[in-house]
Amino acid sequence: MADILKFRARQPPSGSAYRLYRFATDGSVRETVVIRSRTDAVALRKAHRLADGTRSELWLNERFVDHILQTAHPVAVSIRVLPDSDRPANAKTRLVGKNPVKSE
Repeated sequence: MADILKFRARQPPSGSAYRLYRFATDGSVRETVVIRSRTDAVALRKAHRLADGTRSELWLNERFVDHILQTAHPVAVSIRVLPDSDRPANAKTRLVGKNPVKSE
């Protein structure tokens, strides 16, 4: 039967396989979506549509391409270390605005 029927050869998908990692609110990977594209720019446009407002990252193999941030919840782009103070470790403080206030 196979010698009578002709099957078309399956063509490999064109372009590279980018991966879009969509994150849950707790920071874990919620979903991975494969995006086929020939260029970073086209893959990034597709990724923005597929991200659906969630924080996501676009990767090509081991190369990081770009972040896609949530529109309603910004993520810190940098952090800084606060200097140690000379207060005892058991002292309780709370923040009022930007200023620490000692609680009694």
